Amino acid sequence: MPKKRKYSLEERYIRKTYSNMLWRVNNEKELVGIIEFKNPEQLLKHWYFQKEKFGMKCPYTGVEMIVPDIFKKNEKRKEGEPRRKRQYKDNNMAVDQIWPGKGYTFMNTVFCSYRFNRNKGSITPDGCQAVIDLYYQRTKMYLQNNLILDKKQKIIESEIDTIE
Repeated sequence: MPKKRKYSLEERYIRKTYSNMLWRVNNEKELVGIIEFKNPEQLLKHWYFQKEKFGMKCPYTGVEMIVPDIFKKNEKRKEGEPRRKRQYKDNNMAVDQIWPGKGYTFMNTVFCSYRFNRNKGSITPDGCQAVIDLYYQRTKMYLQNNLILDKKQKIIESEIDTIE
């Protein structure tokens, strides 16, 4: 009988996340959309690709993320004591759909901090688009102003050269 492979905490977390994604797709289809990942290995490769680019930092905020130990056994509780819920830390790694409802696709799935993922839920896509539009508008205006200043600077420099 072959030995059972031991997975790292990171691999176990991704496998559990994949299982949760499947459950959400099957039970909350109208909220979640589709899932392109055919197995946990594809999701794990997706994570490794992101990790290569960003390290353990949240791509949205730059906060250092940790892989939560979701398999850690709770301490024994006393009789009559309520069950403790899992503790979520702000810098725990979480899976996120960049555009909610578009599904867990290769282009739409990212790993980010739990806090950002939770807070992002209170922003509407229209609100996000407004921020993006304003950002591009300001960037375009900034670049145009600098281009105009650059052209004026070159004209002034050329006039100074002709004077000399």
